[in-house]
Amino acid sequence: MSYLDVPRLHFYGTFTANPSTRNNDPANYNKLEPPFLPVPTLDPGWNPDGDHTWAFVGCTVQTVIGPNGSPSQDVLVGTAVSSTGTESGSNPKLVDLDTEQQLVSMIFGLQIQIGDSASGSVTGNFQPQPFLDLNGNSAYYQSVLQDLTWSSDLASPVLQELQKISPDALSIKFDLVLTQLSQGKPASGTITGTIGPASPGEPANFLLGRLMRPQASPSALAVKGHATPQMVAQMATQSAPSANYTPFVVDSNRRKVIVDFGNSFSTYDLGTLQVAILPSQGSPQILGTVEYTQNTYQTLAAIQEFDATADQISSLQSSILGVLFEGSPILAEDQNATSLAVTPMVCRLNPGKSAQIDLVALSFGAPAAHHTIQIQIDNSQIENNNPIVQPIGTPTNALQFPASVTTDANGRACFTLTAAPGGPGNPRGSIDGQIYGIGFTWQLDSNPDPWVFVSVHAYDHVSVPASPNWENDVLPILGPYDDLYPFMANLINLAKRDQVLKHAKQIAFRLQLPKTDPRHMPVTRDLSANKRQIVLNWFHHQTQGPGGTTGG
Repeated sequence: MSYLDVPRLHFYGTFTANPSTRNNDPANYNKLEPPFLPVPTLDPGWNPDGDHTWAFVGCTVQTVIGPNGSPSQDVLVGTAVSSTGTESGSNPKLVDLDTEQQLVSMIFGLQIQIGDSASGSVTGNFQPQPFLDLNGNSAYYQSVLQDLTWSSDLASPVLQELQKISPDALSIKFDLVLTQLSQGKPASGTITGTIGPASPGEPANFLLGRLMRPQASPSALAVKGHATPQMVAQMATQSAPSANYTPFVVDSNRRKVIVDFGNSFSTYDLGTLQVAILPSQGSPQILGTVEYTQNTYQTLAAIQEFDATADQISSLQSSILGVLFEGSPILAEDQNATSLAVTPMVCRLNPGKSAQIDLVALSFGAPAAHHTIQIQIDNSQIENNNPIVQPIGTPTNALQFPASVTTDANGRACFTLTAAPGGPGNPRGSIDGQIYGIGFTWQLDSNPDPWVFVSVHAYDHVSVPASPNWENDVLPILGPYDDLYPFMANLINLAKRDQVLKHAKQIAFRLQLPKTDPRHMPVTRDLSANKRQIVLNWFHHQTQGPGGTTGG
């Protein structure tokens, strides 16, 4: 069960993102040195004073799809889908993994409420996930809403049904299109999304379904037997619309093929597109025409259901699905209809610490049992899509993981990713730790999705002195934040000892909050455990000495 199942609801509105951008330029880090006075030569970026807040703005429920798969005149339609901070009421925070990996930004501390007093409501905490499948100015987030609170007076039939079948968690996916980026102002854009039931054991960040890929070369399908020479020749003479990765599911019970086009295209002027089964031999079997308009994007999050006969459902157990433009494929599954789900996709690892990475491999929507998946360091996506100043991915021995895993009967596997006890050895100098990409190779997957990899920030090893000193131990940790995150200057100058001590209690409290809390300090979550402990130890010694002022 997922956001593509029924019942489900679709919402639309706008979003705002207010990140601080002075830390977006890796070169800025090389300009910082004690005593961390203001550095006028730092590149401020487009929004240097941002506070990292992120929010839904004016989002409302557009359409409700009932348990029978048809639109419903539910009282939930027109009600708000709003975002708040979890528990504390603090605003959610948008955070990059690192200055040299800015394409897995995560939203921390996001709480979402659907409905109002008339319809009834449900509120849940958004499990932090990175955005996926960047396509120009668009990308998407997929996750689950957890720790659900249902109002006691649910008048909405769809909320009643969702509470019945999925009381503890809901699946959510929303597509973002950046439309406004101005100097000194928060970014903004449109958001369209879907919320549906969630099942235990499903990856929060992936659809356990199937995936159509862009066809950069039409001849590739001909080689695999899924396109005739005539189709290839025709496509070569046409200006086909560009397309992006497109997930879908085959619902055999309802005899539907449900396709999510929410992040597939960058324009509405597409011409005639048709969803079709592409057998290895014979002509395509057309399931229907794609309705990709501004209206379907807004009211249905560009999710479209196609009727399929029993024979077509059976055919899809061994045949791939594609999207045809004027009869030629611009989207298609790989020849084995593979998909690979990986979670988590972002890891922050302190020296000697580990994370478990879970994999789910599917072929034609079914578990790919007893398949070997190779694991290797692969920094290509990070290097190709981020501003790189200091080399990343070295040394390679700073991370330990197996060379491969083999899936079980359910197509699942897991492995442990461990950071070396000594850390990476400060290979980037002024930038803490190192960034790595962990990629996967699966022989059955002939056209892998390049966005399916794990981004890792491995922190440097730093010894914790028994009695930390301000000048030598604490200032080098806190001082750079005053230059790189100017919004903090409105609250406190972290390069000034007396100001830090004045706010010691509050800083210590925020340093120890979970990373998922929107109040966590630092907001960028780039402080290692040992550096955090150095600051906490220094606070402890300052408050325990005579008059509360001992220590360096």
